[in-house]
Amino acid sequence: VTQFIRCLASPQCCLVRLHLDHCRGYLANRDLAELFPSHVTEVLGVHLRRLTASHSGLTGIFPPAFYRSMKQLESLVLSHNHISGELGGEFRRMVSLKTCRLAYNDITGQLPPQIGDLTQLQHLDISHNSFYGPLPASFGKLLGLVSIRMDHNDLCGYLPSSIGDMQALDTLKLSGAITPEAYDEKRSELIELKVGCNLRLV
Repeated sequence: VTQFIRCLASPQCCLVRLHLDHCRGYLANRDLAELFPSHVTEVLGVHLRRLTASHSGLTGIFPPAFYRSMKQLESLVLSHNHISGELGGEFRRMVSLKTCRLAYNDITGQLPPQIGDLTQLQHLDISHNSFYGPLPASFGKLLGLVSIRMDHNDLCGYLPSSIGDMQALDTLKLSGAITPEAYDEKRSELIELKVGCNLRLV
């Protein structure tokens, strides 16, 4: 598979979608940096719009070159793997990202403040990881969000009140507790609302 991806990354190839779901037999324990070295992502990133590789046993951390090269990527789906490390501030470089699904991994650290730069983001699922700490204030800038899934992490602190301005939001799942009285108006618009025990609305 690695050799196959490197062949696809030739300058003559204009790959737009790459689907590697359920490729555990080929990708199990394969490090992200090995699968997507910088010289591959630089070429892939020119045209690639969708990358999915769920249930494939991928490991390792996101290499910085991955973020820098994938500026055209609109959908990143890497759920149910063993990806670790932190997202880091370089995450903001994927400015075209609309869908980000990284659930059921081993990603840790705080959500970087730069996440607010991803203003095209519509679907965010980072549930079942090891994120901790408060949500950055910049999270409130993601007004185009339709679904937010951040449950089964160790997030704490306050939920930005600007979440009430997310007109398209219909799904909210958090590990935390939102004051019902302060959230009644937005809550009535949600199709799915699930909260736990640490977050409060301000």
